[in-house]
Amino acid sequence: MDKFFNSIKCHKAWLLLNFPLFIMSLLLFVETSYWKVLTPWTGYFSIAILCTLLFLNPLRHLFPTSKVLREFNKYRRPLGVASFNYAALHVICYMIKRGGFFEMLKWLLHPIILPGLLAFLIFIPLALSSNKVSLKYLKFPKWKKLHTKVYIAQWGTFFHLLILYSLTRQTKALVCGLLLSMPLFAVQYIRRQHRKKAEHMKGLKGEAVKTAA
Repeated sequence: MDKFFNSIKCHKAWLLLNFPLFIMSLLLFVETSYWKVLTPWTGYFSIAILCTLLFLNPLRHLFPTSKVLREFNKYRRPLGVASFNYAALHVICYMIKRGGFFEMLKWLLHPIILPGLLAFLIFIPLALSSNKVSLKYLKFPKWKKLHTKVYIAQWGTFFHLLILYSLTRQTKALVCGLLLSMPLFAVQYIRRQHRKKAEHMKGLKGEAVKTAA
C-alpha cells in the first residue's frame, strides 16, 4: 500500500494533467456522439497545456532567481506529453465526426485542418522522445534540436484556431487563440530582445578587452 501511495505522489503531475483526459475518453467510449462536445475542448486543453509549457522557458530566463518557475520547470515533460495526449483525442473525435479514418483523410488538406495536422505530426516524435532513454540515445544536442520543433507546432496551432474562426466564426476559437497565444508571443519576443541585448553587451565588453590589450 505504501508503494502505491508513493507511486501516486511521484506521478501526481501526470495524474493531474491526464485525469480530465481519462474522463473525456470514457465519455467518448460510452457514447461516440460526445465528439460534438469533446472535439473543441480536447483542442483547447491541448493548446492551453502547450502554451503553459512554452511560457516556462522565456519566463525562466527573464526571472532566473524565481523559485516558483524553477519548481514548475520540473514538470516540462508531463506537460508536453499531456498536450500530445489531448491532441490525439482531438484527432480521434474529428475522425468520428468524419465517419472513420479513411473519410477523415479526404479532409487533411482543408485550410482549417492542415496547420493543425502539421502541429500534430510534430507532436508525435516529441512525445515519443520525451523520456530518458531517448535523451541518452540521441544525446542532448540532437534531442534539444528535435524539441525546438515545438515552436513550429505552436504556430500551427495558432493558425489552426485563426483559420477556424475566419471560416466558421467560432468565437471560442478566436478567444482561445488570442488569450493563450498573444501573451506567449509577447513574452517570447521580450526574451529574444533581452538575449540580443545581452549578446550585444557581451560583444562590447569583448571589444573593450581587445582594445585595452
